[in-house]
Amino acid sequence: MAFRDKRTGGWAVNPWVSGRHVYRTLNQKNIQEAGMDTSLIAGMDKSLAERIGAEYIRRFKDRHANQESITKPAVMLSTVIGNFLKTRTAKDISRAKLVLGNFLRLAGDRLIRDITIEELDLFRKSVVESANAKSPFTHFDYIKELQYFLKWAFDAQYITNYQITRHLKLRKPKIPTEYLSDAEIKQLLAAAKNTLLEKLIRLISN
Repeated sequence: MAFRDKRTGGWAVNPWVSGRHVYRTLNQKNIQEAGMDTSLIAGMDKSLAERIGAEYIRRFKDRHANQESITKPAVMLSTVIGNFLKTRTAKDISRAKLVLGNFLRLAGDRLIRDITIEELDLFRKSVVESANAKSPFTHFDYIKELQYFLKWAFDAQYITNYQITRHLKLRKPKIPTEYLSDAEIKQLLAAAKNTLLEKLIRLISN
């Protein structure tokens, strides 16, 4: 599928041809090389870019190319998770295995490109209801781990839906401010009386 080139902001394709990727920016030169009308580039949107990309591949790389040729071959979710875990450090891999293992059981082992936004919402709900993740900070870490995996999978072009990587919005939980009552401050001062902490506690409480 067509995607935005991060450097130029224009459309590009990354076809899988003969066991390797061939990166092509859809500029006037490449379209002209493909024997197509260069005026098309002026009004190019994603769907048009995909058609041009498919035509470019069909003409120059593979006579039997189709839309699936424009991205990586279909890959199972479990395989992509395995490849991702190889990139994690020893410090982070335990949490990554836990979170992604839970997501794999929830979504089922199927093509990663078929993952839906509804399943991401279901995973978020399952985290909230999990007995092992009661803390809001744990919720944040779990969702952050899944989001990091999806972004990695998008950058590696296992998935092509950019909205999937942005759907899990992160809001780090805030620690609520708590104040001691007058009675509690008096109890604290009484307990610290004639100790090294007394002056410090009086300073802080004032």
